[in-house]
Amino acid sequence: SGNLALCAVAGLAFYTLLAGIIAKLIIACTAATAAIGSVIFSEIGALIFVEEGVVNTTAISAALVTLGAFLSAQAQGMISLHGEAVDPAGFPGKGAGAWPTSKTHLFNDATVADGDADWSLKDE
Repeated sequence: SGNLALCAVAGLAFYTLLAGIIAKLIIACTAATAAIGSVIFSEIGALIFVEEGVVNTTAISAALVTLGAFLSAQAQGMISLHGEAVDPAGFPGKGAGAWPTSKTHLFNDATVADGDADWSLKDE
């Protein structure tokens, strides 16, 4: 559950960063479009488009690489956990990965309406 919580935090951070970059890009594109529309600032508007494209592409790429590295570490944790779950060493002497033998025959049934104490030992 800890790994899943960390994955959720990483995803939230990534999407928050992505939302900020997109909001900044929209504002910059609006300003660049207005600048291109004027005769005096048209070259500046074109430079704003280029600069925003390079900076935002770099920021998104860095965020993706960071998220990928973080989630790769989480995937490795999940693989290790799976390895521990299928390891038959947890059941020594019972064969390869076999669950221990049930001992339910030693107990009464678990019904409530039969008048005996549920899950108590049988009288022999």
